[in-house]
Amino acid sequence: MANSLPLVALMATVSILSPSISAQNWWESTDSPDSYEPSYYGSASISTSKSAAIFFENAGSGNNTALTLDDFLRTNSIYEQILAIEKARLALIDTNNDGKATEKERTTFLQKLKDNEKSQQLHQYQNYIDECDKGDGKMQALEFEEFLQDHLNLKPIENVTIAQVMKPFDTDNDGALSDAELYEFVYNKPTDQLEDYYDYNYSSSSSDSDYSSSSSDSSAYSSDYSSS
Repeated sequence: MANSLPLVALMATVSILSPSISAQNWWESTDSPDSYEPSYYGSASISTSKSAAIFFENAGSGNNTALTLDDFLRTNSIYEQILAIEKARLALIDTNNDGKATEKERTTFLQKLKDNEKSQQLHQYQNYIDECDKGDGKMQALEFEEFLQDHLNLKPIENVTIAQVMKPFDTDNDGALSDAELYEFVYNKPTDQLEDYYDYNYSSSSSDSDYSSSSSDSSAYSSDYSSS
């Protein structure tokens, strides 16, 4: 039984790669029941003498008399597509076009991605500022307090002011936060100066609204029941 496990695993793998091949005849091509060619996506057929002759003619590389694995791979349409995609991906990192992605190039590429991601996020933080901006394009102390409560559900702990929370991130000392400064705050929040914010008024009004709605529904039900 143990010896049959590798065969079963191979049969399962081939079935996944090519659903047209059943577990019973995994070694046979669907094109020709008498052939012993595994049917893989993108491969040129060698299941008949005619198709094999065409394959051999097209797969030959220069004056070589023997075909290598690379020759077989070059005839696979999917392999060519994958190769083209991966070459393009390498070119994004390989800035000197030497066919290698050095550690320096990889580091530069990662930093570029991080800069792009930060730029996209800064746009979102500018939107946050615009929501409560009074016209200066920055987030003032009162606006920052509103942002903390509405978007982060936070508030300063007792004996800590909004200005004190803002100060380490206000790099130009203008008493307000720009989109970049707000970004730095969100990713480096001084958790020892903040605590959870809970809007009791919102909770109370929501509960009253739910109660009124429930009472209304109950009254309507009672009225319908009485009518019937």
